[in-house]
Amino acid sequence: MTIQLEFNKGGVPVKVWTKDIEPEAMQQLINVSKLPIVHGHVAAMPDVHMGIGATVGSVIPTKGAIIPAAVGVDGVTYHWAGDEHGRLDTSQASADIRVGDRIEFIPPHVDPTVNLYDQIYALRGDLVEAVWPIAARGKSQ
Repeated sequence: MTIQLEFNKGGVPVKVWTKDIEPEAMQQLINVSKLPIVHGHVAAMPDVHMGIGATVGSVIPTKGAIIPAAVGVDGVTYHWAGDEHGRLDTSQASADIRVGDRIEFIPPHVDPTVNLYDQIYALRGDLVEAVWPIAARGKSQ
């Protein structure tokens, strides 16, 4: 498979592996390409389509930053509340996420939690729904 489209309307080029791309998805890619943290180029896979906030099917390499993301579900956002605390908002999720469902999520910053605690408490409102062990505790050398 080869690059079908390439454009540079931002800070880095955008390389697209399909000719079938929605105008809204293209605009999202252009917007992302203008971010100062993006490194190299933005890539859009053949299944690229507009997402809520970010383009689904895109790869965004960064330098000096991490962009939090829910993997495989559009519209889940992370609200930072300090080094050890944050909240996932699923009110705009593209899939019906229910209590007990598992989603892969890449948080933006967790080193104090991994370093200082043995577990993470998953809350919904004021209710503790799960306690997750931190498998990386004590693994830093």
